[in-house]
Amino acid sequence: MIAKKNIYRVFKVLLLLSIPASIWFFSNKKSSSIKKNKCFSTAKVTKLHRGFKGNYSFQIEFKDENRKLIIDRITLFFGPDTSIVNKYFLVVYNCNNSYEYELLITKKDYDGYGLPYPDSLKWVNQYFE
Repeated sequence: MIAKKNIYRVFKVLLLLSIPASIWFFSNKKSSSIKKNKCFSTAKVTKLHRGFKGNYSFQIEFKDENRKLIIDRITLFFGPDTSIVNKYFLVVYNCNNSYEYELLITKKDYDGYGLPYPDSLKWVNQYFE
């Protein structure tokens, strides 16, 4: 009976450790595939959505080389503030798969791609402090 409880505890610990490791692995894989085949475009935030438990998300649209993409439900930390709607941001995407993308908003986002952070985005910092 005690051995069964220990096995169950070990299983729970391994499961709990595997979740963040999986998230890190897949986000790192996506980021590296974007960096290998990066293309740039300008994304416009078009709509604000109120989500579950007071979360907010946005819809963005940008054009890749062939088509206009509309991506729904991008979760950001702006809350109900609509000042981000109709604003433009740089988006970097995988040239081979436009649905692998990253919206560049913060200085950290720009640093991740070795790009200088534009002065025109300093108004965004108030939402991330």
